[in-house]
Amino acid sequence: VAIDTSGSITEKEIDAMMDHVFTILQQFKAFEIDIWSCGSKVYKESLLKLTGSNKGDLKKFQVISDGGNDMRHNFTFIKDHYKGKDKIDMLMILSDFYDPLDGDTETTSICPCVFMCIDHKDFKKPTKIKGEVYPFEIDNK
Repeated sequence: VAIDTSGSITEKEIDAMMDHVFTILQQFKAFEIDIWSCGSKVYKESLLKLTGSNKGDLKKFQVISDGGNDMRHNFTFIKDHYKGKDKIDMLMILSDFYDPLDGDTETTSICPCVFMCIDHKDFKKPTKIKGEVYPFEIDNK
């Protein structure tokens, strides 16, 4: 799970993303989920492994940001990080997708992707990545 921590993401949006992730963790009994921050790059130091037995550790997740935004870096990260016996079944990105991934025609992925799209009704899924877009809105009032 990649969490957009760029400058366009508000604290309220981060809280909503964490709520979505926690809900997913509560739904499944046997799982392993990696979660990390992504802005202008993937912040490997934020990588947190979660399972059914330590799902409460989600509150330890580090939001790291330099203000930039390029969700394409998640695809390079998963290609480099998940090799050999360490397999990835899918990538979920929670983002507003106001970055180069919107409408991208070149980026590819080693797995399907779920694009959890915050407050961006016009987001266009990258054409070479198998996956689905799930929009949701945050009331920032």
